[in-house]
Amino acid sequence: MTTKEAFKELINNERKFIETLLVVENKQRQRVPFRYNPIQADADATETGMDIWVKPSSVGFSTERIAKRLVNTLTTPGTNTVLVAYEDFITERLLNKVNFFYNHLETLRIPGFPEIHHSCLPYHAKIQLADGTFRQIGQIVNKREQVKVLSHNMDNGKIESKSISRWYKYPSSHSWINLGSGFKFSHMMTGNHPIWTDDGWKTAKESSLGDITYHNGFMPNEDQKQMILGTMLGDGYHDGHGGICFGQSVWDYIKFKYDMVQEFSSDIKTTWDRGGFSSENPFHTFRLGASPLFDTYSVMDLDVRGLAIWYCDDGSYGRTVNIHTECFTETFHEILIDVLRNNFGIESHIVPHGDHIMLNIPNPRGSGNQDKFFTLIAPYIPRCMEYKLAEQYRGRQKYVWDNCFGRGLVPYKIGIKETALTFERIYNYVYNIEVEDNHNYFTSIGLCRNSTYEKTFRFMVNGTCVSESSIYIASARSKTAGRAEVIHHLLLDEHAFYVPQASENIVAPAMARVPPGGTVDSFSTPNGEENDFHDWYVAAKGGNSIFTAHFYPWWLHLEYAVYPGDARIRMIPETDREEFKLTLDEETLMTNHDLTWAQIRWRRYMMKVMDSLRRKGESRTLFPQEFPEDDLSCFLTTGDMYYETEWIEKLAKTCYDAPHKVGNANIWYLPKEGKQYLVVVDPSQAKITQSAISVLTFEKDALGNTIPIWCARDCGWYSTEDEYSKACKLSDYYNRAMLVWEANGHGLAFTVLAKNRRPIYFREDLINGMPTMMPGWYTSSGKSGTKEYMLGQVRKHLPSLICHDIELVRQLRNFRYSNGKVEIVGTDDVHDTLAIGLSVFNPNPVKRGLQGHTGYKKDWGNRDKQRRRR
Repeated sequence: MTTKEAFKELINNERKFIETLLVVENKQRQRVPFRYNPIQADADATETGMDIWVKPSSVGFSTERIAKRLVNTLTTPGTNTVLVAYEDFITERLLNKVNFFYNHLETLRIPGFPEIHHSCLPYHAKIQLADGTFRQIGQIVNKREQVKVLSHNMDNGKIESKSISRWYKYPSSHSWINLGSGFKFSHMMTGNHPIWTDDGWKTAKESSLGDITYHNGFMPNEDQKQMILGTMLGDGYHDGHGGICFGQSVWDYIKFKYDMVQEFSSDIKTTWDRGGFSSENPFHTFRLGASPLFDTYSVMDLDVRGLAIWYCDDGSYGRTVNIHTECFTETFHEILIDVLRNNFGIESHIVPHGDHIMLNIPNPRGSGNQDKFFTLIAPYIPRCMEYKLAEQYRGRQKYVWDNCFGRGLVPYKIGIKETALTFERIYNYVYNIEVEDNHNYFTSIGLCRNSTYEKTFRFMVNGTCVSESSIYIASARSKTAGRAEVIHHLLLDEHAFYVPQASENIVAPAMARVPPGGTVDSFSTPNGEENDFHDWYVAAKGGNSIFTAHFYPWWLHLEYAVYPGDARIRMIPETDREEFKLTLDEETLMTNHDLTWAQIRWRRYMMKVMDSLRRKGESRTLFPQEFPEDDLSCFLTTGDMYYETEWIEKLAKTCYDAPHKVGNANIWYLPKEGKQYLVVVDPSQAKITQSAISVLTFEKDALGNTIPIWCARDCGWYSTEDEYSKACKLSDYYNRAMLVWEANGHGLAFTVLAKNRRPIYFREDLINGMPTMMPGWYTSSGKSGTKEYMLGQVRKHLPSLICHDIELVRQLRNFRYSNGKVEIVGTDDVHDTLAIGLSVFNPNPVKRGLQGHTGYKKDWGNRDKQRRRR
């Protein structure tokens, strides 16, 4: 067999290709041949193309899937592969795997092996620094400058200053595309460089004439917008370069306008010889920089501020009020008449003025039309222009105009000036940077993404590129999963840990781009029931899905074994013999699954390790999650949970369907005569979020400890009126129980309905300890907020909570630790009613960490006293 034939055989057998040509690093950091373990081998043998895999931790599963799809990408021209990681920092780890495999294959000097094609910029491409100035990327990279650049936070929409974390420089041999956007510059970029457009991220070669790119630009506030709009109707105009030209003969008035926009304006110029203006009456002009936002301004947007400026520019008052609109067409006059009537209630009509027409604002007897007009605009007329007002409207208090511009993404249209389809070395080197956190930066032609997470491979024949393949690594926390092209292979790594918004932002759009014959691999260790991965797996297992379900228990991985003499036995000394006493579940595992003593020994060791770490607060991950033994229990116990899993599972075992109903409310404990109850409401907005209503009461045990009792719960898509009605019914049912609700957000409307109509909760001012007349509980986050306190109250009372409601248990599982912070991975409305109820009841509120009117009552027993006081 020739070398060519042997290589062709490898291409047709991915596993053989991998085991023949690839290497991996073992635990001793040594490079060894890639040999499939039993789990990897089964995945290769049983895959269908649409697969979902429940797997143990650390068995090399993602390594095998990445290697296989990379081989597909490198051996089949035109293939696009997307790998989605659950966290931003994991993308770096997965990228390193791709680079490791590719770099090793490249060293083998395989004939026709595709070249990596870096997506980069030339030396002179301009990057916008944090101070708004531009600097060439080549200078930044060559000197590894520690400068900060402007970056766009896709989550909150803000423009932020971010540091450069890496600098890249590669030899150049690429095709180039020259883009221009009508901004200050244009520049070349490689065809695979990503740029943000109105259709999401595109590569330069995918963009076309008329696409919208986005720059960090100035955004006039509403005051500035109205001043500009009034000026364009009056003495200013939109010039041919996209800016606004201002011109006035009154110095104080032009200075007023200039001060409103001077941050992005030219200096004021004074002219003495412009048509009809003498040295005693000069003319003053300046220009506001270009912005495509000006093209979106409409006369329909005019409000009283813009009306006042328009009148200052073109209005006059004698026996009547005129606005000199002689330059406008009759059709546009009709539009202006409608705007004055509809926006301001001002009647106007067209009157002749020489050979032209203009607007007149009449004042028929008893109409008050002109009085209404002057009353509206007087506060906004600068002092220097008050001579245009009727005398009785002069000297009044003036509106303070805001002259501070905002910043944000400003749209510009792309103009493609040239496409360089040559593969000649136009530049010697290409450059790129990595930006922390947001992974994007502004260039002179728009917002570009760090392209280090996208690898493009070119297939060359006789020096000509005949095709390209690519592999892109995205984060589940990003807005889009790479380019807008078809995805032949989609890998969802640790899918169970994706943030909720990933389903809409990443997974669904990516799935829609997988063609017939494409593959999707969803694989993860378990992470509870409240995520798409669990739902997909259950559906696939039940035969109700396009996916095939696969489950791998930990004992299929042969490395999970501890033999006598192993150093790890010192942590489990009772097993330091060939055979040892087994627990009941260990006996069951050995009998049902034919496990060895070494595997049981490893299991006992790892469970002890996981429990020790959890107790020290270094990990909240549990053995049944990381090392599943069956595909039911592994989903029930979740790691990285904020609340102690032990207590959640204890509650779960006591849950049962509510034995009683009151309307839609589930009732576990009926009311007892003379007992006090609390009805807690987490209000919502119908059809957007659900309302939750719960009933709590409290008892004492023999030692005087508080025992919260979850009595009832209602939850649904209710309007404010419906949720208030349902809360009142439960209040009446439970001995006219006190109502407490979250007062901020959607609770504002609930407050209006509930206030002073029945026993309700009023919070205290924590600064002075005095009761207030502010109803409801106020939830806030941050160092001085109540959210953290609420979560602490739930943790404190969870061991003693009596609850049989599985929905509450589910929502308790939705609170997880992520990077040292509490993160919610599902719904939390029912949970929040518990948290509010416990916070309101708490007899010993903390004195620090909370500010203002966000407090809670000190004494449950004071309720009737406060009610009588009110």
